[in-house]
Amino acid sequence: GRQLNKMPLEDLVVLLGECRAADAQSTVVLERYLDRTQPTGWRKQAGVGTEDAAQAERGSQRAEDRPPMSREEAYEILGIKPGVSPEAIKEAHRRLIAGVHPDLGGSNYLAAKINQARDTLLKY
Repeated sequence: GRQLNKMPLEDLVVLLGECRAADAQSTVVLERYLDRTQPTGWRKQAGVGTEDAAQAERGSQRAEDRPPMSREEAYEILGIKPGVSPEAIKEAHRRLIAGVHPDLGGSNYLAAKINQARDTLLKY
């Protein structure tokens, strides 16, 4: 329940270890967060190389590797309630993707999940 920006690097490294053991997707997200917010030495402290991160990022992008997303998960990702209009879905998507788009230094993984959520709800 703690906010990442309030955690010291040592705690973030422990959390990263827990993610690596249990959830590859969370690992990618947390590594991207650390890349943006922590000094360059965090990878050495966590025992993560840049090649490991690049491979995880590439692997998270392949659509064929992603399990289908439930409508409930899609609503949760976009932060909207079931039954909203297609326009509300598109607006939530635009709002979220603007902050994580890879062309603007964001995460490929997060952008893919946001796009997948929109596609799931709009059935593209």
